[in-house]
Amino acid sequence: MEIIRVNSRQELDYLYCVSALTIEGLHEDSIPVIMEILKNNTAVYRERAFIIPGKFMNEQYGLTGTNAYKDDLPIVSFSLKDFDARPITFIRFGFGGRWFDDVVDNNARREYLKKHKS
Repeated sequence: MEIIRVNSRQELDYLYCVSALTIEGLHEDSIPVIMEILKNNTAVYRERAFIIPGKFMNEQYGLTGTNAYKDDLPIVSFSLKDFDARPITFIRFGFGGRWFDDVVDNNARREYLKKHKS
């Protein structure tokens, strides 16, 4: 399996654009387990995972305070170009899977609300 350690905004933008399947706090040793779940439930075209450090997410998206990730928290994403997402749309909740664009947008909304509280 290919592991990509995300360290550029371009990689984050790619994951956002493809609405990557994302699991916050997934330990790297558990990536093969998630890949097996995918392979058992849908067509997988490419086995790769993107690992984003919490610190990098905080820096890139301006996350602060209680909305910030722990620096060493791994956030793992799987590109929707690498598998057929339709069959896992609902089972993803069983392992904490969310879409990367939802993660980013929800974080941005929380930051906005923190700054614009009345």
